Amino acid sequence: MKKVVIAVVNGKGGTGKTETVYQIAKLLAPDVAVIDSDPQATLSRRLGAVLGADDLSPLGVYEYPGAPAPALVKGRFGISVLPAGQQLQNVPVHLSRFRGSRALRFMDAYVKTLDVPYVLIDCPPHFDHLTLNAMMAADRLLVPTAPEPADMSGLAALANVMGELMDDRGADRPWRTGVIATKVMQGTVRHTAGLLLLKHGFGVLDDVPASVVNEFASVQPFPQWPLLGAVRLTNGVYAETERICDYESIVAYAFERGEFRIAEGE
Repeated sequence: MKKVVIAVVNGKGGTGKTETVYQIAKLLAPDVAVIDSDPQATLSRRLGAVLGADDLSPLGVYEYPGAPAPALVKGRFGISVLPAGQQLQNVPVHLSRFRGSRALRFMDAYVKTLDVPYVLIDCPPHFDHLTLNAMMAADRLLVPTAPEPADMSGLAALANVMGELMDDRGADRPWRTGVIATKVMQGTVRHTAGLLLLKHGFGVLDDVPASVVNEFASVQPFPQWPLLGAVRLTNGVYAETERICDYESIVAYAFERGEFRIAEGE
């Protein structure tokens, strides 16, 4: 079965990763498996996916090659979930036994066992072994970020991580990558400048006050990934279509526009 594996990633917390996964999962249910790779387990709780007493720990994904794989738990909306738990904090200790790229391929091996057309991975807010495993397993990356200098500087860090992983991943497996701008405040110069930078780069900021442009100077070099949409997490949404709707609709719009679904002929 052709499978689309999407990791929702950003090295900074509070950017809307979990909300993005939640809304896309609802859109794709029941033809989707959701993997919660964040030990905080916020997404697992929101989807009502709780490990039973006899369920294997999600840590089993990273135990050793050929270890019994933990089963997915049925959550809300008919979504199959691999729940997270505090056990995932021990993953770096477990993976320290493996040399080089072997430590980065456990999630990829697990995802290959899933019999679903879509897999969504919610990553923790840092580039640890959990995030790196998710990125190695994925063929598409969605990057929620706020149009703020501190948040957007994380995109350059992500680009560096992607470059380092390509040595192990192979140049013939590039990611399809897109940005969703979150926490947008309409009508402010600061956020307008941030959105323009996400969409076009520094060249379109000529009419923005120099003091604002200077705030963003630290984000260079800046990867020019397509801006799939821009959202406010409360009180409506702004998108390139200039339509106001809810978060669920804008994520669906961004998801479709970014061709993150299985394309015809794939």
